[in-house]
Amino acid sequence: MKLIRRKKNRRKKIISSGINAEYGLDMVYDCMFGALRMMLNLTHGNEYTCTEIGNYSNMLTVVLEIVLFLPGVADPKHKLDCYTLGLGLLINLLGEVPQNRKIVTKCRFEDSPWFDACDDGVEDRAKSTLDLLVDTFLKFHNSS
Repeated sequence: MKLIRRKKNRRKKIISSGINAEYGLDMVYDCMFGALRMMLNLTHGNEYTCTEIGNYSNMLTVVLEIVLFLPGVADPKHKLDCYTLGLGLLINLLGEVPQNRKIVTKCRFEDSPWFDACDDGVEDRAKSTLDLLVDTFLKFHNSS
């Protein structure tokens, strides 16, 4: 009984301290990157899984937003993970299933709230998905 109380008290101290926001954000990124790693492993060379993930409502749009917009608002220590995991998953999903490529070409981000949230966001909202991916790659390549 005493051990449980100590753990609860310790948890309250952590939550009330100023470290909580950064620690919580790191946990969110860790969970998201864990999910991306799992999907990356599941889709590697597996056409059925790629088809199922592509058929899931807006999943390809979410992966594109991770690659295109999340690095603009992420901490520097998370930017590389956003690019590598997102691009790896996108390569798996698009390389195996032609239907997924058609879905991605139809994606548009004119109304996306990410444009307003990104510090170094893309200026032209009417660009195609391919143009946005090329711009993102060139931006990442030039910054490295």
